[in-house]
Amino acid sequence: WWMLDPALEGEVMMRFSLGPEGLEQVSIEEHSGVPAGPLSCFGAAIYDGDWPASTGSLEITYPFTFFNEAED
Repeated sequence: WWMLDPALEGEVMMRFSLGPEGLEQVSIEEHSGVPAGPLSCFGAAIYDGDWPASTGSLEITYPFTFFNEAED
């Protein structure tokens, strides 16, 4: 996405649900300054991860902040 818009930056709050089979669900709780295309990449990247099984249900909320350090 930075190739299309080098000034792209923003914040995304993601919620993950883990259970006996590993990752069960991912959702975007909040975001600022993030177009739909990059938002979909956050969910895809999280689903592609290798998640351990949990002995019970576990909810994790995690903030991501991103910016292009190469930009002045």
